[in-house]
Amino acid sequence: MSPPKGPGTGGPDPQDALRSHAYRVSFVGGNEQAPVEADKVLPGYNNYFIGNDPSKWVSNCKVYQGVLYRNIYPNIDIRYYTYNGLLKYDIVVHPGGDIGQVRMKYDGATKLSVKKGQLITGTTVGDVTQPAPYSYTFDPAKGRASVDCRYVVTDGNTVSFKVSGADPGATLIIDPSIVFCTFSGSKVSNWGFTATPGPGGTFSPAASCSAGRSHGLRGLCSRYMATGSSTWGSSS
Repeated sequence: MSPPKGPGTGGPDPQDALRSHAYRVSFVGGNEQAPVEADKVLPGYNNYFIGNDPSKWVSNCKVYQGVLYRNIYPNIDIRYYTYNGLLKYDIVVHPGGDIGQVRMKYDGATKLSVKKGQLITGTTVGDVTQPAPYSYTFDPAKGRASVDCRYVVTDGNTVSFKVSGADPGATLIIDPSIVFCTFSGSKVSNWGFTATPGPGGTFSPAASCSAGRSHGLRGLCSRYMATGSSTWGSSS
């Protein structure tokens, strides 16, 4: 005899099920041995007293705002960081770099499309949106100048950038962002710290995690209903 299910039965309620969808983003032809640098130290420190073995405890660990990968492609760096509750990444193209080399492959997404300048990543439980990238060039003598930049989807699962009006002698910065989400599922510990409300009684929790080496976006991105169920989730 099967156990009862649903509200008031004492069994699991299907509405409380956590649903998720995972996908991975990788840089096609990128340098897998790119040097990694911690970026912008933050005030305070973390202590990790995990388990009963003091030899594995670590204290006074510095906390940083972001991580920088140098020369993913020749003269092109990638910086991951958080800003005002958003996961962000900058593509930094130094003079001599070719933005045409940057191609991001989405494995596991159900569909990629560009709508009103935004990149829409389809999953089985909803869409993940990246707003149109803010892009500009910077030259120490000339300062900052905005440039036109658009997403381009090719082969159904690969994203590149079309840039117009950039000064080849200046540094080009492409600054997309991902709509507020939480990354979990790292190979090591992760913790939740905050949340933001969304439409229809949803909320998106934010978490930090200590992850292994990665040249792409990884983790679990989840949105929860007020009941506790997830309306979408994705790993990148």
